[in-house]
Amino acid sequence: MLQSGYLKGRILDNPDTLSPAELEECELPAVYIQLDCFVRGNAGHREFDYKELGCTTACAVRMADNLVHTFRCINHRAGLHRRIAIEARGMSRALAELGYGPSDKRAWRTASQITNALKLAAYRMSVALAAEKGPYPAFDRYTVSGTPHIRLLPKELRLDIAHFGLRNASIFREPLLAMRE
Repeated sequence: MLQSGYLKGRILDNPDTLSPAELEECELPAVYIQLDCFVRGNAGHREFDYKELGCTTACAVRMADNLVHTFRCINHRAGLHRRIAIEARGMSRALAELGYGPSDKRAWRTASQITNALKLAAYRMSVALAAEKGPYPAFDRYTVSGTPHIRLLPKELRLDIAHFGLRNASIFREPLLAMRE
């Protein structure tokens, strides 16, 4: 369900095997979540496991945040903002496995629910990490709370962000509505 990416165009299972030259190619720590792995059930009744997606997303955020400390080059590029990249893949496959066609209104509604679950779990974990380890160094609660993507979050999460901060200024590499396959 999770794959961690450390180098451009390359997914690694063991980052300890990197050479110094490979370390120079590091970009933001990225973790990929394969959405079609969360479809459960048999052919007669299939459903999406939102609870497992939430747990996996929380794990992915913690994993990517920990990688900021692992490599100096990642830490340098992440900078004062501790940027990470959580990416979701396989949305269309997940929807197809649920029995939804591309023009099915249920597909759009389900894709929106999956995206929201992913986003909320990621932000909740970033807040939890900020409470545990401190917010990213450049965190400014007034600036962050005024951004459109934060204002759209549930009130309880916005209050937690105002109180604890966020561990990562940027969590997703690309907008969630434009997920790659």
